[in-house]
Amino acid sequence: MQTLFWQRALLSKRLLPATGFALLLLAGSAASAEKTDKQTLKAGRAKAQKCVTCHGKSGLETLAKQAGSDKALSVWISKSLSAYKSGKRNSVLMNAISASLSEQDIHQISIWFESVNPR
Repeated sequence: MQTLFWQRALLSKRLLPATGFALLLLAGSAASAEKTDKQTLKAGRAKAQKCVTCHGKSGLETLAKQAGSDKALSVWISKSLSAYKSGKRNSVLMNAISASLSEQDIHQISIWFESVNPR
């Protein structure tokens, strides 16, 4: 019995620091994700001003509903902008605007519109 007790004690002494370290990593990654989300929203808001000029803040949600999209608004916007950029969807203005957008730009714009139009 004594051997089992010491084995458990030794094991717990080894696991405790590792568990603490893992918890610190998780806490740090959550804070980093929150910071990234704020940065993404800020960048998306700035880049979406071209969109807001024609569509308004909630106009894209209306378009998504008219298109019958049951997906999250951010997914619909991202797929739509990517389709305009690649030429799969045609609109002279939207093809020109989306051509200058990077994948990161599209992601940031999509996330921002989702944040102002929660479903």
